[in-house]
Amino acid sequence: LKLEVERLDRDVFFQRQLLLNLMQLRATSDMEREKELPRLSVLEWASAPQLKSGPARVKSVLLTTFAGMLFVIGVVALRASYDWYFPQETRVELESSYQSVGQDVRSVVNRIRLSRKVPEQTEV
Repeated sequence: LKLEVERLDRDVFFQRQLLLNLMQLRATSDMEREKELPRLSVLEWASAPQLKSGPARVKSVLLTTFAGMLFVIGVVALRASYDWYFPQETRVELESSYQSVGQDVRSVVNRIRLSRKVPEQTEV
């Protein structure tokens, strides 16, 4: 029995030493992993915003309305200045040249369309 107790004591001592060695290895590997991983440190803690953020819908609608009104005023002013600045004969000439340019553009577009069509292939 004494021999068995001594053998078991030696076995317990060996197991304790093995456990200590494994714990040391784990601690060193944890330290090595900590060195390799980047560490983030918080400089300032986050706080809730004082005002709710979001799109400024009212400002956008007002700005768009104002820009639209300026555009309409500009178009009306251009039309009035066109009628005031050009005499009737010049306006007629401009309208006819506009129509002839439109016809020229249409003929060029038709030529491009016809040139892009692939001729049908016949079987031999």
